[in-house]
Amino acid sequence: MKTLRLLSLVTFAAGFAAASLLASDVKKSECCTKSKLQVSIKLPEQAGGALDEDTYAMDMFASTLTKTFRKQGYAGEAVILRTGSTAKTDAPLLSLNLVEWRSTIPGEMYCAFDATLTHGDKKHDLGRIFGSESMSLDQEHSMKSAANTAMKKLYQQLSSGALLAEFTPAAK
Repeated sequence: MKTLRLLSLVTFAAGFAAASLLASDVKKSECCTKSKLQVSIKLPEQAGGALDEDTYAMDMFASTLTKTFRKQGYAGEAVILRTGSTAKTDAPLLSLNLVEWRSTIPGEMYCAFDATLTHGDKKHDLGRIFGSESMSLDQEHSMKSAANTAMKKLYQQLSSGALLAEFTPAAK
């Protein structure tokens, strides 16, 4: 009986080890096949703006971008370049220059940015992209919604223009 239990335990452990190795191999191959999109975000210069506020706005904008692209069908990895980071030449670079992200007088949140895609020696000016949403009591939610609307438009441009193969047509 002890032999049978020992044999069962050894078989279970061997199976578990094999499954773990297989899973790590799958993760490695997925990692290597997914493409990376570098994203550079430039915030507008704020007169007297605090560094903490700029970091918070940058993080919120970057987070909204990655979530929106994922929901639209982008399967690659978006690498957000922080201030002072240098873009690698072997991966495409999406440069976003945030022009406005604020509330307007009639009660809407407005987000506008200029977008450029650089890949190798080719540079594509995607123009000014904007989105707006009705203001809610939660200002952060309104800001994310306006940015989300603009980023959906950006994704449509990237997917319809066949600029990068990883951008499949947007999910409906």
